[in-house]
Amino acid sequence: MVAATAGVPLGNVYYYFSTKEALTRGVLEARVAELATMFEAIEAAHVGPGERLRAYLRGFEQSANVVVEHGCPYGGLASELAKQPTVSNEVSGLLFQTQLDWLEQQFRGCHEGAAPSHAHQRAVTLLGAIQGACLLAFTMKDASLFRACIRRLSHQLQGDSSS
Repeated sequence: MVAATAGVPLGNVYYYFSTKEALTRGVLEARVAELATMFEAIEAAHVGPGERLRAYLRGFEQSANVVVEHGCPYGGLASELAKQPTVSNEVSGLLFQTQLDWLEQQFRGCHEGAAPSHAHQRAVTLLGAIQGACLLAFTMKDASLFRACIRRLSHQLQGDSSS
């Protein structure tokens, strides 16, 4: 199925990924690299942490049609990996942890001097809200609902005078 979806011969898949675990690792590495590239671009284009957080949200808002059609690419993959008995929680949660680490870093920048647990809680709350919006939009096939949720989150960040 992977070969057919990718439009490559099955032999090529086996050449690069000899096991299911190797394929899983390859997909995860590609997604984590994608996130790193996205975070680097956001950091290069936006000076303050509040601006960076809002840019992160705009990226989700711009992908509303993809989310409605396929669900969240990170949430869907993490969910499928978590179902696999041979995949550890650390591996299945890597995509979320990568985002949480970056979000927490941005929230720490917004609230210098605040307890690190405060930044962590805000990061978890924001990512949880995004994932909830993704799931709602995907199951209800409603891009406008998704965009409204993401805009509301961005507005809440804007209203926080520290960010």
